Amino acid sequence: MVIHHRKVIQAYFWYVSYKIITGVNTVIEAVEKSGTQDPAKLQLLGECYFLRAFCHFNLVRLFGKPYSVNPAADGIILRTNLTDPSKKKRATVAEVYDAVIADAEKAASLTTQPRTVQYASKEAAWALLSRVNLYKEDNQKAIEYANMVINSKRFSLATAATYPSMFANAQTSTETIFCIAFTPVDDYGKFGSIASMIYSDGNSGWGEEYASSSLRNVMSKHPEDVRWSYIVPLKDSNGIIQKKNGIEVYYISKFLSRVVFPT
Repeated sequence: MVIHHRKVIQAYFWYVSYKIITGVNTVIEAVEKSGTQDPAKLQLLGECYFLRAFCHFNLVRLFGKPYSVNPAADGIILRTNLTDPSKKKRATVAEVYDAVIADAEKAASLTTQPRTVQYASKEAAWALLSRVNLYKEDNQKAIEYANMVINSKRFSLATAATYPSMFANAQTSTETIFCIAFTPVDDYGKFGSIASMIYSDGNSGWGEEYASSSLRNVMSKHPEDVRWSYIVPLKDSNGIIQKKNGIEVYYISKFLSRVVFPT
């Protein structure tokens, strides 16, 4: 059941990602054909370039080999216009990364209007560029773009006091560079909520993703680490940590405020 469920999620992720890409390609084509220089419309254009880069990058990470393993390997289908044939050869991993970087750089140059973190910004584009270059193992460029975000002075690290509530209040957190707002309108109930994959109350939710033993081993050297507040072991009535498929269950509860389970 777990394998089947993950395959369904991957297929849906593929579908939704390309649906987003088709939507932003439609906007990009319309705005660029108009020749507008209106700052608000150029901001929208930049946001669309960011989303296209963001989706292509996430797709190639899931469905392609790591760049550092084989950049010439098959990646994913690049959709950068509305005129491509429906059946198109997969681009190489390197070609996808090049397209992502080009889109993110364009996004950074166009997003000049002040908006909330629910919308793409030049800082969000820089952060994406830092991550893409990190995955390419181009550490110098990763550092360069990360420093651009830091030096913008728009963001600051959460404190030990504010961190436990950071994810529940992502839209107002000082650490958030870009986030997708999740509202009750977006919630599909107990099996489709944002936390259903990583938490279960025993009746609802899939609860299939746990804090790994390797992560816990690293963190165990620092019991004072505030991130422990998000790691919750599943125990029976005798206090014994439960196992699923032979793996001890340590739920990650940071999105728990975004999960809807029946009472």
